[in-house]
Amino acid sequence: MYRSIIKSIMENRIGVIKKDSNLLELVSIASKSSNKILAVVNDSDKIVGVINCDNILINVIKDISKKSSKNAVINKEVSDFMNKNLIIAHPEDDILMTFDIMKNNKIDYLVIINSDNYPIGIVNIYDLFENVIKIKMRNMSFSVNEIEKKYSIEKDKVIKKLMKEIDTLHAQSTIDPLTGLFNVRYFNKIIEEEVDRAKRYKYSISIIFMDLDHFKDINDIYGHDCGNVVLHEIGKLLSNASDNNVHMLRKSDIAIRYGGEEFIVICPNTKKEQAYIVAERIRKTVEKKRFNYESTIINVTVSVGIAEHKGTSKKPIADTIKNADSAMYEAKHLGRNKVIMH
Repeated sequence: MYRSIIKSIMENRIGVIKKDSNLLELVSIASKSSNKILAVVNDSDKIVGVINCDNILINVIKDISKKSSKNAVINKEVSDFMNKNLIIAHPEDDILMTFDIMKNNKIDYLVIINSDNYPIGIVNIYDLFENVIKIKMRNMSFSVNEIEKKYSIEKDKVIKKLMKEIDTLHAQSTIDPLTGLFNVRYFNKIIEEEVDRAKRYKYSISIIFMDLDHFKDINDIYGHDCGNVVLHEIGKLLSNASDNNVHMLRKSDIAIRYGGEEFIVICPNTKKEQAYIVAERIRKTVEKKRFNYESTIINVTVSVGIAEHKGTSKKPIADTIKNADSAMYEAKHLGRNKVIMH
């Protein structure tokens, strides 16, 4: 019913790389591309997988740490780094059906292909969501116009129901469907509000930046469904919704799924030493938890970085986030399953 909308909102530029290209070629293309997603095609130019450029460096470091020869890693084919469980769509596909597919599969983006199965663009779920809301609200408007002819009592009931659905749609736009945590869109909005509040009352904000250790190995060994189960359980822990009633965060802390296996916790009115206590509680809780997938028990650890943003600071909050990210990478280099303060 709602066709050609995908064509109008997709990003037309997408990096493309051959399946048998090596890591050096992959890094070269990734460094020149403005898109973080690369499509992998075979000799017939048909798409066979996708690569998230943000994860390339992490995966390379992991492989180098396991290998005695760096050349062995550099000469690996890009197929070793790609996600084969891709979901694709066509420019003329129905937007509502496409959105439901992305939501049900808990993915943030999908690749758009032409009739020859060649990648021509990419669309993210948030751009789709904005258009879905517009469509549904327009449909609601039509519904309201239809019931104007009916009795006022019935009309009020329908309007209340429609308003509730609108509120639900707006709430969904800020929630990551896989983990149940707030998403990056909400983070970008709320972090500036928290910075303004910290400046006004002259207190510190601490940023906890955490990343699951060896998460690619979990996906490679057990499959992406298993990885999704782990992410979902991490979300329950960070939202204090775990079945074992473990409360890792305080009421004032705000947990965000930042992307992939990365999570951020905003700690208002908190110095980094106080945030360290929260981060250690997170680290220990994840380390002790046993993640169950199809009768298999999986152990997971996290590396955590912390940085403090003082209310009197004139530096942008983006610097604090980068500092927390850097501290997290230092925790990785020091052996993982650690908390490091910047």
